Amino acid sequence: MSLAEYYLPSYIEKYEKEKPECECHFCQTPEKNLPLVTRYWRDEVRRSANIECSSICQRVLFDPEAFVLQVSTVPSDTPDLLSKQDKLLNQLAINIAIHPAMNMELRLFGMGILVSKSLGFYDSDIDESDCNMAEIGDQIIDMAESGSLQEQFLALPFIELFQLEALRNLGHATLDLDVDPLSGMAMALKLNELATMSEARLSEMLVELNQFWLDGATPFFDANPQVLQNYLIHRLYHDVFPASAGKHRSEVLLQLISDYFNLRMLCSLWMACGETLEQESVVAIVSGYSRWKIASNTENREDDGDRLLLQGLSLLVR
Repeated sequence: MSLAEYYLPSYIEKYEKEKPECECHFCQTPEKNLPLVTRYWRDEVRRSANIECSSICQRVLFDPEAFVLQVSTVPSDTPDLLSKQDKLLNQLAINIAIHPAMNMELRLFGMGILVSKSLGFYDSDIDESDCNMAEIGDQIIDMAESGSLQEQFLALPFIELFQLEALRNLGHATLDLDVDPLSGMAMALKLNELATMSEARLSEMLVELNQFWLDGATPFFDANPQVLQNYLIHRLYHDVFPASAGKHRSEVLLQLISDYFNLRMLCSLWMACGETLEQESVVAIVSGYSRWKIASNTENREDDGDRLLLQGLSLLVR
């Protein structure tokens, strides 16, 4: 039996001590879902939880110390091994996510560069390539600190086609938000409108929603800077991004960026319904969207890696 590093985030420890009675849509299913998750590998054990649960989502997003890790060592007899390459790329992505010189868009753009550069290391000898990948991670951090990363990001083209496609696809979402029935109905109607709008009206709606984000959402998230960062850290840590699980790494990146785009649009739609963005509504949107995403079980895409990268990065440009 070998030894494994055991990682326990602070929000999990607090949740287990408090043992809350959660009445969200995730926990109150007939199956009585349990939000806590443990990921086992031969040399690593990660405690985590599903943000489909509103109680977990609130702790993940709004606790500034949610991802303070307690690290210990435990015995492990699990044969599965987290590859050295996946582990390294995951740590490099987390380094980007926690760096203070980047906002959410720059972090995701930096991860796009990381994924793009890592594609050349598929099936390569990790002992020969890990130093090169680590250097790439350091270079991205250096670019952020010097301002050159932002310059490259600002040079990205705005491709409306991809954003309109994503917005229309979002219109087909059926969300079970933990909000009052009238607010939930208003959101459902707004989403249905997205699915049936003309291309010209959808283009106008995209502009309007981006303005709602700028005027209403940006001040909220600026006042609560840990929310988007913690969402991103959770995704990286929980999913071991960009570990592919049979998918192309570019597809994994596209899914992450698409989720961020969709959450931005949902927050903007909430405000377009006349609602105010508050802690409870953000938790309802993020947890409800996460539940829908799991239930929808999106199929793998067949596009090539370069197109997937382009499509993902284009969703960051406003």
